[in-house]
Amino acid sequence: MGVREKYKVIRLLGKGAFAEVYLVEDRVGREYACKVCERAEMTEREAGFQRGITHPLFPVFFDFWREAGRGCILMEYVPGESLESILRREGVFRDGRAAEIGARLADGLGYLHEREEPLVFRDVKPSNVILMPEGGVKLLDIGCACPPGKSADRAGTPGFGAPEQFEAGAIQGVAADIYGLGRTLQEMTGENCKGLLRKITDRCTALCPEERLPNMRETAELLRLCTAQRRGRMSARQRAFLRGEIRVVKDIIV
Repeated sequence: MGVREKYKVIRLLGKGAFAEVYLVEDRVGREYACKVCERAEMTEREAGFQRGITHPLFPVFFDFWREAGRGCILMEYVPGESLESILRREGVFRDGRAAEIGARLADGLGYLHEREEPLVFRDVKPSNVILMPEGGVKLLDIGCACPPGKSADRAGTPGFGAPEQFEAGAIQGVAADIYGLGRTLQEMTGENCKGLLRKITDRCTALCPEERLPNMRETAELLRLCTAQRRGRMSARQRAFLRGEIRVVKDIIV
């Protein structure tokens, strides 16, 4: 059964080289996003990744099927506007707003990295980040993901993907997502970025993976600290973190 037989197509949401995403509606009026891709095997792999993800940063997965050689993924429809288009229209953000969005991204990416079956997203960039009307943040398009610690095909977006993502045979690790997050933060803040946030973006985007921040949990902690600093509401724990007296490793403060 095809898309048009199962769902009413409302409009085209977006189009890429191999896929189109439609806003569709079921028989009782519920709305979804439906991704239709020419590469069915690749889409089925993407659906397999989406099935096990239960974090608010990522759209909810509902179904996958094949249709006339194409792969179709039915997922949560995310209303809002891409970070890329907002930045194009409004210009760069203040550091506090950028840090808050960055912390939400880091939380979700950290969840991906620490799952029982971990994944590296490998395509963090402003066009994949959706800012929702009520203030929520979503990260779309997990098609480039792969398990960490393995050599994988080259994937990602030049300018946002880490250098190692484009090296044949390079081992893919969580440092690739830390780089993508850092580049996204740089796009949000431009040359205005300074202080702690500037230090975070510089560390995230180091060319050598070993020189980047060690994990998303610590990156999220630092980004939340940026927000707390600007609001003048730092906790004793955050002050100690800033002084280097404690470090966060997973759930343990050492």
